[in-house]
Amino acid sequence: MKVWSNYIQRIPVLGNIYKNNYFAWKRAYVNFLRTTGIRSGPIVVHWLTTYRCNSNCVYCEASANQINCDELTTEQIKMVIDDLQKLRVRHLFVTGGEPLMRKDLFKVLAYVKQNGMTVGMITNSLMYDQFRHQIKEIGFKSIWTSVDGLAQTHDRNRGYPDAYRITLDAIKYYSQINVPLRVVNTLVHPENYDELPELFEQLKQAGINRWRLALAVPVGRGQDSKWTLSPEQVIGIFNYVEKTRKHFDVELSEELGYLGCWDLPTRNSPFICPSGLTFCAIMPDGHVLPCQVVYDTTYSQGNVKEKSFKEIWNQGFTHFRRVTLQGDCYACIHSKACSGGCWGRLVTEGNCLRAIWDPENYGHQTS
Repeated sequence: MKVWSNYIQRIPVLGNIYKNNYFAWKRAYVNFLRTTGIRSGPIVVHWLTTYRCNSNCVYCEASANQINCDELTTEQIKMVIDDLQKLRVRHLFVTGGEPLMRKDLFKVLAYVKQNGMTVGMITNSLMYDQFRHQIKEIGFKSIWTSVDGLAQTHDRNRGYPDAYRITLDAIKYYSQINVPLRVVNTLVHPENYDELPELFEQLKQAGINRWRLALAVPVGRGQDSKWTLSPEQVIGIFNYVEKTRKHFDVELSEELGYLGCWDLPTRNSPFICPSGLTFCAIMPDGHVLPCQVVYDTTYSQGNVKEKSFKEIWNQGFTHFRRVTLQGDCYACIHSKACSGGCWGRLVTEGNCLRAIWDPENYGHQTS
C-alpha cells in the first residue's frame, strides 16, 4: 500500500526534510490537537481482555496463562468505553491472551459499536469456528492473527495440534465474510526464516491482504536469545520485504524502530512511535500502559479502577509528549527522524537496530 507521504519522500530535498523531521512534526501536531481540544484523545486503544489463552506459545510476550489478575468487569470496561467515546477514540482493538476466551466479549464489542467506534481483534483464531455468527455480526474492521511458520513450525511453537490448518481455515472465513483488513503477523526467528517465501504463498491463498513481519522483543516468554536473528538475517528480511512489497502489502512492524534508509522500502508510512501520543493499551487488570509491547505495570500511567480513563490520558504520558533525548540518542545523527525510536524496544533492550542498518556511523556520533 502506498500513501501520499511516501511520494513526498521521493522529491529531492523536500523528501529528505520531510523524512528527517516527520516524527518531531507529528508529535508537535498531535500535541497541538490535544491542547486545543480539537482531538483530545488517542486514535487507537488496545484492550487486553485477559491473560488467559487456549494455546501456549513459546515466545508469548504476555506470558499468557502464567499471570492471575482481577480482570475488569463488564460494567467497568463499559465505563471506560464511555470515556473513549467522549475523547472521540476511533478504533478499539481487543487482544490478550486470547480475547475469545472472555465470555462477555461480544456484548462489550456491541457496546463499543453503539458508541461509534470501529472494532478490530487480535486473535490466534483457534476458536473462530465456535464464534462464526458473532464474528460476522459484529462487523470487525480488521482481524489480526499470528502465523509463526509453516505447519510443523507453527504447531510446535503454538503448543496446539493442527493449529496451522485451523488458523488458515479461519483466514479463509474472514475473507468469505468480507472483513476489510485481514492481517497476519509473523514473528521472524531462526527456525522460520527460510520458510517465509512458501509461507507467504499459502497465506495469500488463504486470503490475507496484509502481512506484517516482526522481530522478537525480549519480554514475557520471548526472552530467550535463540529467537534473535543475526545481523545478516535482519538485512535479509529488509531486502525480502522491499522486494515483496512491489506486488503485495507487506511491511515491517513498528517495534523494529526507526530504520533510516530502509523505512521507505519496508513500511507503509514513516516510522513513528505512537505510545502516549495517539495510542495506549488497557491491561486486563485496568492499568493503562503506553503500549502493548511492555507488560510491566511499573510504567502504568494509572488504573481505570481508581480514576477515569479520560483523567489518566489527560494527565499521564508526559514523557512521550515532551521528549528530551539523552545519551547516545541525543548525539545521534538520526535523532530528529528517530526521535527516540520504539519505546517498547528501548525499554526491553536498551538499544535500537542502528548497529545493523547504519554500521558505518554507529558508535561515531556526529551531528
